[in-house]
Amino acid sequence: MLDHLEPRVRLLIAAGTLALVAMFALGLYAVGRANDAVEAASAAVTDSRERLATLQRVLSALQDAETGERGYMITGNEAFLEPYHDATREIGPLLDGLEPSGATPAFGELYAALRPRVGEHLAFLAATIERRRTDGAQAAADAVRSQAGREQMDAL
Repeated sequence: MLDHLEPRVRLLIAAGTLALVAMFALGLYAVGRANDAVEAASAAVTDSRERLATLQRVLSALQDAETGERGYMITGNEAFLEPYHDATREIGPLLDGLEPSGATPAFGELYAALRPRVGEHLAFLAATIERRRTDGAQAAADAVRSQAGREQMDAL
């Protein structure tokens, strides 16, 4: 088909065709790389959303623990501690699920600060509950008036 053309023209056509094929292949490679980047970004967004939802569940569980502690502080009735007990069982596994492996460095820093603060707050709640049991309502009320628990929750 190209036999009637001069060898130089045939060489130029072959070189042009080769250049087009190379550009097409390079374009396919670039699209593939862009697709990989979009998939990685999508996975990071999904991971961030899941971590945020878990953080919200941790906060909700902490609020439930406070609700149970407060009910017990007011009434002295152990039945009011049910939300506290449920929350304290839930918080550990939730925090374990937030382990920062594969997360952004900023989340790793947040997690490193969060876990001890949650532990401190739960320890404070446990101490005030125990103080109510052993020393009575007035001693527990004095502990609550110190506002240490509120400051801990605000820090979270």
